[in-house]
Amino acid sequence: SHFGNICVCCKERVKFVMTSVLEMQQDAALNSFIRAVDSAEEIAEGRRRRLAESLEFFPLEVFMALQSPASASKSFLSARDLHTWLSQQHHYTCAFTVEDVAASMQQAADICGDMSYEGFLRMVLPSQANDEWLRDAVLSRGRFSSRARSDYSSQFPVEVSVRLVNVLDHAIDSGRELQAHRRQLVELGVPAHVVSDFFAEATSAMPRAQREALWYRSNLARFHWSQYWPLLSPRVCI
Repeated sequence: SHFGNICVCCKERVKFVMTSVLEMQQDAALNSFIRAVDSAEEIAEGRRRRLAESLEFFPLEVFMALQSPASASKSFLSARDLHTWLSQQHHYTCAFTVEDVAASMQQAADICGDMSYEGFLRMVLPSQANDEWLRDAVLSRGRFSSRARSDYSSQFPVEVSVRLVNVLDHAIDSGRELQAHRRQLVELGVPAHVVSDFFAEATSAMPRAQREALWYRSNLARFHWSQYWPLLSPRVCI
């Protein structure tokens, strides 16, 4: 009937409008996620640079001092280790859990959630190409300075402690924010491979170091999709 045809047309139109609205919401959520990743990484890079600029910061000594005896025996750093240290910092009063710390470590941790020394360096040292000299200076600092022999097991220098807290605090906050974005993408039905396709296209023109930093921050590099490996250096795909 004519009425029936009208109903069919209305249903198709509503379906088209709903699909269009959903696609717009998905596109907006993807763009919002990319912007959040970029903003989080920019802030993190500034805080990592500030930590690296401290002449009292010796990364290996700090890494070892943060380890519990159990972690030290296996040469890694756990979320509980970092949670314990942060909980002891009187100038850090934000509420956080071991799970929050674990989430903040994901981009630098292995599949078990533990962080090697190399992962720790990735988390605390600047990643941009123009800061390569600073990374090299930090890594060689402990080898040529008598201050590297100072006892970090009891207490870090105040400057190092404050700047390390700033790095970890941002990692926790941005981890929560990005997780909220990921939940929104899931709720909108955006498949993981679409997120990666979108991210790969959005970052394809960037310098490699910047692209890799954003991939780490987004946590997409953990999925190991081979079609994206040419965009990254081998160390990202390990």
